[in-house]
Amino acid sequence: MGRLLETDVLIRPLGKTVYLLPPYRLVPEDLKRTYALIRRILQR
Repeated sequence: MGRLLETDVLIRPLGKTVYLLPPYRLVPEDLKRTYALIRRILQR
């Protein structure tokens, strides 16, 4: 989770579920980047 915080991505883990806390003004490119970061970190 620390790696996501370094990239300004806020998440809230709750058991096996991870909630994303995106800003109100979110563009599709930001969401794609966020998902790519999560995928990359979980694959390690």
